[in-house]
Amino acid sequence: MQINYSSDKYTPYGGLIIINQLFKDKGISNLFNTHLGSRGPLAQYSYADILQSIIYSQLSNGSALEDIHELKKKHLQQSFAVCSADTALNSIKELAIPNEAHLTEDGTSIMHINHHPQLNNLLLAMAVKTKLLVPNIAYCVDMDTTILANDKEDASYAYNK
Repeated sequence: MQINYSSDKYTPYGGLIIINQLFKDKGISNLFNTHLGSRGPLAQYSYADILQSIIYSQLSNGSALEDIHELKKKHLQQSFAVCSADTALNSIKELAIPNEAHLTEDGTSIMHINHHPQLNNLLLAMAVKTKLLVPNIAYCVDMDTTILANDKEDASYAYNK
């Protein structure tokens, strides 16, 4: 990648343009679409556009999907596609699969587990593509949940309260 210096107006979001180019150059954008498929012929944004909008929002200090609106306000659409927060939320719902309920060994509580082969395979493919994992070597991969404290109405307690 070549970086050109310019006297044009600078933006604190300029680093996202470099990250977007790296995603393309390294084939990460293609992995998103390959593993998640097409959203249909009428969809304005691909899964890569949507996931990258979410990632870029998080990298810009976003803490909720609604913060994607800040990216759209900054006119970054000229450099890469930025979907709306509603589009991001709806696409996440499209990808969702039901949780599995498992009774703990002692029978005292129920654990909710979500085995999502499509997303799990995407994570592993990304780890191989970025050379964090090497093909044809055995690994034990433990993908744990990250618990986010919040005041959302439908939030529930984790196993440790």
